Amino acid sequence: MKLNYIKNAVIAIITTAILVPVSSCVKDNFTVPSPGANINPAGVQATMTIKQFKQRYYVPALGNALPVLIPDSVVLTGIINGDDRSGNFYKTISLQDSTGGIQLKIAGTNLYYTYPVGRRIWIKTKGLYIFDYGGTAEIGAYIDLAGTHPSVGGIALSNAPNSIITGEWGLPVPVQKTTISQLSNVGSYIDLQSMLYEIDSVQFGAGDTLTYADALTKASGSLTLSDCAGYNMVLYSSGYASFATARPSNGHGNILGIYTYYAYGSGNHFQFTIRDTTDVRFTSSIRCH
Repeated sequence: MKLNYIKNAVIAIITTAILVPVSSCVKDNFTVPSPGANINPAGVQATMTIKQFKQRYYVPALGNALPVLIPDSVVLTGIINGDDRSGNFYKTISLQDSTGGIQLKIAGTNLYYTYPVGRRIWIKTKGLYIFDYGGTAEIGAYIDLAGTHPSVGGIALSNAPNSIITGEWGLPVPVQKTTISQLSNVGSYIDLQSMLYEIDSVQFGAGDTLTYADALTKASGSLTLSDCAGYNMVLYSSGYASFATARPSNGHGNILGIYTYYAYGSGNHFQFTIRDTTDVRFTSSIRCH
């Protein structure tokens, strides 16, 4: 009897030792970490709209000037309309209020854990810098001279809570209807940039049969986005995007994305950037022309 008891106990220990490691390695139920408390902080208020902020501090220099220090205690608020979940935004989030949009550089990855699309944030801008990245306004933490052109460096993750206050998440992001013609107005790019838009009746260029970007070399891709009225603009995608190897949809329909402007080199480049391929909402398999 005693020998049988010992035998059964040994079998139970061995069985447990085999089973536990296997079950502890299973990650089928992995979920994205919660962004934290789903509440707005008490007593925090914006002191300027994004449009007012850009009118006061943003100097359109198309990348030919250094980032500008913000000396005043200005607080902005907005809802995040673009994050880095798909990899199409890199160390950057985009946010908007009812008056305009702006991009915020943060020196980290997986920003969408804390700063997902649909979260309200407040930015304490004093001591930060605003920069004109080829026509698109960016806020960051320091002047970065490491590259070919000056740029603005991202806020360190360890220091982010001192400049970025988080609020409710899961909020709907307002979408404005627009046209390629309206977005291609060079006189309006400052006010229109970094907002979430929906464009009706668009298609990819007839020659755009390759992928969104080059996932092998990590080179970005530029597809032609045309509307049924014949106006064109560029759809930009990063080579690091999770959908870089996907092919653009056939037919035509609606598309959502963030509008930016980029003017390094020759010409004006009005750009549209999707968050992921769910922003491409083509309902017709037929091209409009």
